[in-house]
Amino acid sequence: SPIDVDTDEGGNIYVSDSVLGAVFVFDPEGELKGHIGEGRLHRPTGIAIDHAAHRLYAVDTLRSVIEVFDLNGTYHATIGSHGGGEGQFNRPTFVALNLKGELYVSDTMNHRVQVLGSDGRFIRTFGKVGDQVGDFGSTRGIALDAEENVYVSDTLFNALQIFDKNGQLLLVIGGNGTGRGQ
Repeated sequence: SPIDVDTDEGGNIYVSDSVLGAVFVFDPEGELKGHIGEGRLHRPTGIAIDHAAHRLYAVDTLRSVIEVFDLNGTYHATIGSHGGGEGQFNRPTFVALNLKGELYVSDTMNHRVQVLGSDGRFIRTFGKVGDQVGDFGSTRGIALDAEENVYVSDTLFNALQIFDKNGQLLLVIGGNGTGRGQ
């Protein structure tokens, strides 16, 4: 059950598999090189590679943590724990990195985005549960652009919401329905 994919500077491909409980590593030609996190990851979903630090961040949704490995597969740290406080998660799903190595985490069942330092220290959060524009129902995918605008997909609202790096809503794309743009 592949969920997310990222690449390193050498062109190796990393794929999280939520059923097999590991991140599989393929060379640029698609040959399996190995796996990371087997036995440690229970339900890996989102992954992100910090190219500068040569680290892999893997969201373990079932355990509500982020596991940190080097690109050779050596475990380095666990970020977060289950809960609703700062730096705690409730079924997080995806993660993205900015150029400073800060993590933007879609904290799905806490209905928010958390921003953490690469060491796991809490920086800020934005979002809340609700049904208004700018609120979250079920955050999933998360990405950043060059200006650090934050793109968050929400499966409950069938929409993509775009925020600035401080969590101010900029734009909503999509919505429930079957028409164009929905």
